Amino acid sequence: MKDNEKAPKAPKKVKKQKAPKAAKAKKAPKEPSEKKIPKIFFIILPVILLLAVAFVVVYMVFFRAPSVQDEIDKIKKMTDIYKVGSDEIPSLESVVAEGMAVRTSVETPIVDEETGEAELTDFTYRYREVNDTPSDLAEEYYEFLVSEEQGFIVTDQEHHELEAEPEFDNAIGSVILAKVSVDSAVPGEEGGEAAAGGDEEAAVEKLAQVIVAWSEYALAVQVTQVEGTILPPVKEPDPSEIQREPLALKAQLEYFNNLDPAKLGLPGDFMSEYRVYPVDGLVRVSGEPCRVLNVYLMDLPAESNTFMGTFYLSTDNSKLFKLDDSGAIVSVDMS
Repeated sequence: MKDNEKAPKAPKKVKKQKAPKAAKAKKAPKEPSEKKIPKIFFIILPVILLLAVAFVVVYMVFFRAPSVQDEIDKIKKMTDIYKVGSDEIPSLESVVAEGMAVRTSVETPIVDEETGEAELTDFTYRYREVNDTPSDLAEEYYEFLVSEEQGFIVTDQEHHELEAEPEFDNAIGSVILAKVSVDSAVPGEEGGEAAAGGDEEAAVEKLAQVIVAWSEYALAVQVTQVEGTILPPVKEPDPSEIQREPLALKAQLEYFNNLDPAKLGLPGDFMSEYRVYPVDGLVRVSGEPCRVLNVYLMDLPAESNTFMGTFYLSTDNSKLFKLDDSGAIVSVDMS
C-alpha cells in the first residue's frame, strides 16, 4: 500500500440510548392512624396514671368526708375499747388475759340506705370462743367496770341503782351497769346550756350503759348510750302494806309457764321453749307488789339463751306487766 494512501476509518460506535427514567411515583399521604406515636408518650403515660392514682388516694384520705359506714367499720376494728358516741369503754379483751375471750361477731347500727345516716348508740359484741367459764369472765369484767377508776354502777333496766350484788354463780345471767355519759348535757353544768341551744330545760342527761350477759357457752357485751339519769334504789314494799297473801314462787312460776306466749308478745306456741328466771325480792308496779321474771329463749342444740324480756307478775297472779323497748312498764292483757 502506498504511503500516501489513508487507511479506511473504522465505523463509529453506536451510542446506546438510555431508557427513559420512570417518573417518580408520588408518595400517598399517610393516614392519621399511620403516624408514629412519639416514644416520649410511652414514658409520660405511666407517670400521668401514677399521679392520677395518687390524687384519688389523697382525696379519699384527706378531703372526702368520712361516711357513717366508715365510722362503723372503724369502731368494729377496735379491740382495746368499745366506742359509743363520745364514750370510750375498755373492752373485755383488754381486761381479761390474752386469748381468754375471742370476739366472734359485732352487731352494729343499721345505716339508712336513703340518707346514709345511723345512730351510733348501740353495739353488741359476742364472744363464743371462750377459754374460761363465761360467768367467771363476766364477773371479772364486772369488777373492773365498778372499780373507782371506771365508775360504773349496777342498775336495773329503769336505771334504778341496785344495792344487791349480782349473782355470778348461775350458769345464765346478766348485769346492767351505767354511768353518766361524757355527751351528757346537764342544766347548770358547763356545756349544758350550749348543748340545749340556750334553753336549760331542754338539756338532756345521757348514760353510757353496759350490759354483760352470759350463758353456759357464750358471753355478750352490749354498749349503749341512752337518755336518762341514775335513780335511787327502789324501796322494797312494806310487807304490812300487802293486803293479799303472796303466792309461793313455785305457784307463780307454774302459772306463768302455762300462759300463751302470744299474749306475752313472744313467738312460739308453748312456754316450754323458754326459761324463766325470777329475781329475788319484790317490786311495786302501779301499786301492785310484783315478782320480776326474766325470760330467755332456749336455743337448741347449743342450748344457749337469748334474752327475750322482763315481766312483772303480781304476787296474787292477778296482774301482769312487761318492760317494753322504750323502757316503760306496760300492762299485759290477760283476758
